Amino acid sequence: MTSIFASLYDEYPIRNLIFMTSPFDFSDTGLYGSFLDDRYFDVDHVVETLGLVPGEMIDFGNKMTKPIANFYGPYVNLVDRADNETFIQSWKLMQKWVADGVPFPGEAYRQWIREFYQQNKLIQGTLTVRGRTVDLSNIKANVLNISAGRDHIAQPAQVEALMNKISSKDKRYEEMPTGHVSVIFGPKAVNMTYPTVGDWLAERSN
Repeated sequence: MTSIFASLYDEYPIRNLIFMTSPFDFSDTGLYGSFLDDRYFDVDHVVETLGLVPGEMIDFGNKMTKPIANFYGPYVNLVDRADNETFIQSWKLMQKWVADGVPFPGEAYRQWIREFYQQNKLIQGTLTVRGRTVDLSNIKANVLNISAGRDHIAQPAQVEALMNKISSKDKRYEEMPTGHVSVIFGPKAVNMTYPTVGDWLAERSN
């Protein structure tokens, strides 16, 4: 997100911007919308009670959007491929990474949930950062915007919404046939995502 805000202001011109499964429109966030509905989820109470929001809490919320696949799926895959040492090593690394979330600063969490998920300020042009309104139409840099077709955390429609807001003449949207994590990890990332990014940058570098 820092690159977005920096590119909005002329004093920080950025030539090329790459967004990877970055949600911009929070009007339809799937099950997150139900979990975080301000009629039932009091973000102020959460922050005032916890201070630092545990990484485990955020991870649990992510997993509850697809509970069977997320809680049991990894272990079913492990049993099915228990004789594949390469897979087992990758599986261990992935599980360690997934469980390695850090506590989320309370005030940042409050802003994240309220201003993005509950009020959808970014796409509406009403978000302010350091006293300045974030206007996505001020982005004029070359943009590569990548979504993951099976992503339930940042759904493709949330990601693609950026394209009609920016003023860039050179802008490209790509939807990869992956999930939220596999867009950057695993065989499809190596064979599809990274070549797409590399080729796009090569064409715009000199």
